[in-house]
Amino acid sequence: MKITMLEIGNWLMVLCAAFYLAWWRITFRPPAPAGTPIGKICLLLAFVTGLAGLSLAVISMNSVSGEKAKAGIPGIAIVIGGVITYVVLLALSSRLFHRQVTSELLIIVIWTVLELCALNSWYRHGKLFQFSSIILAGLVIVVAAASLICYLQYYRVSYEKGYLIGSVPLLLTAIIMVVINLVVLFEGYAVRGQIMDGDGMERRIESIQTSKEEMEPVYRD
Repeated sequence: MKITMLEIGNWLMVLCAAFYLAWWRITFRPPAPAGTPIGKICLLLAFVTGLAGLSLAVISMNSVSGEKAKAGIPGIAIVIGGVITYVVLLALSSRLFHRQVTSELLIIVIWTVLELCALNSWYRHGKLFQFSSIILAGLVIVVAAASLICYLQYYRVSYEKGYLIGSVPLLLTAIIMVVINLVVLFEGYAVRGQIMDGDGMERRIESIQTSKEEMEPVYRD
């Protein structure tokens, strides 16, 4: 089965999370932040793999033909929902929880939107069963909620606890993306097998019908 750009993009996002986590663990290790060459390399690799993964995913989802697509949620609806969610969370976190605004909130929302769009695309184009896509989407939302809680708590705890809390979202996102990618891989083969079995059954039915039509003149004679 051919691996699509969307799948490659999501594996690159796994690498992005892994490099980002490595950078975080190296640079912010207690008792105080310390920049190191290895940490800077990890951050650069996180940026490169993340940008490449996001680009491949977006290009893939925009270039796939919709002729054979199942009914699903329009991708633009998920994106608009993400924009609205970010604005609401930005207002709530800064005004209600008095949390200093940092880029992590935007990263959480972008990651969530990307994974939901990817799951929707895989389902619509026959790479995922409906049940699996719903379960995985639910897990993505749970991980996003957990990441948001870590985001809100980061500046309310000690530096040592913040160091651990900051690692949680990166670890969770990497794990859930690996799970998603493996499910897509195995269910893609399963879906393809069903299609092939269905095609084979259709060919057998057509063969029987053809045989009957060829036999009809003989019976008439």
